Amino acid sequence: MFAATAGARKVYAVECSGIAVQAREIIKENRLDHIITVVQGKLEEIDLPEKVDIIVSEWMGYFLLYESMLNSVLDARKKFGNPAGVKLLPDRATIYVTAIEDDDYWGRKVCFWNDLYGLNFSHVQRLSLVEPLVEIVDPKQICTDVATLVSFDLDKIDIPDLSFSQPFTLKFKRNDTVHAIATHFDTTFACHENVVLSTSPYSTPTHWKQTVFYLVEPIRVVKGEELRGTLTCTPNPNNHRDLDIRITIDFKGVQSVYKVIQDYRLR
Repeated sequence: MFAATAGARKVYAVECSGIAVQAREIIKENRLDHIITVVQGKLEEIDLPEKVDIIVSEWMGYFLLYESMLNSVLDARKKFGNPAGVKLLPDRATIYVTAIEDDDYWGRKVCFWNDLYGLNFSHVQRLSLVEPLVEIVDPKQICTDVATLVSFDLDKIDIPDLSFSQPFTLKFKRNDTVHAIATHFDTTFACHENVVLSTSPYSTPTHWKQTVFYLVEPIRVVKGEELRGTLTCTPNPNNHRDLDIRITIDFKGVQSVYKVIQDYRLR
């Protein structure tokens, strides 16, 4: 309906679930049914009577790529996009990385397993770290600068580009103890002016929150030191909606040395 009121000649609204029935009624009540056609079905399985100039979709998941919904949008760009050029909105997406202190969570949820009623459950502790935590990060926890991990031009990328391995460097702003690597993303809508949807800890909280990867052991750091690492992301081979993420860290500082390859699964 926003697209129609903005001046679109024709809008095809694609929805697989039963809410498509209510959508038709709402569109009719707003007297926009002469512009908007609701197509109920999977994006990969439907047909449209013409090519389109713009594709608008809210496909973003946790860590931007979780659930692989962008794959469907990129397929639609190939199948339905005007050969003269099609615009995706949002048209750019960027993932950022930073390091945080989280002694409270570490003490309550991680160290908890080391001594449970006098017994050692550290094996469960390691398992508890495999799944990243989706939570709001307090900006006060951030002890480094914010580094760009990867950026996608959504008008040009293809599905294989969504698997990546990218190095990053973080510089510490204070003496602290690092418990986790935290990530967030921005998406940009380049229209008459740029509109940015940010999920940064420094911005208004969203339901995407931030995605936090806790380390096997905390790292004691000194202001000015740098942490270098690499983050690798690929779809899980058994469930393409899940993400297999590997973080490699090689850090040598005044107070600690930390070298690890740690695997996570976002599911």
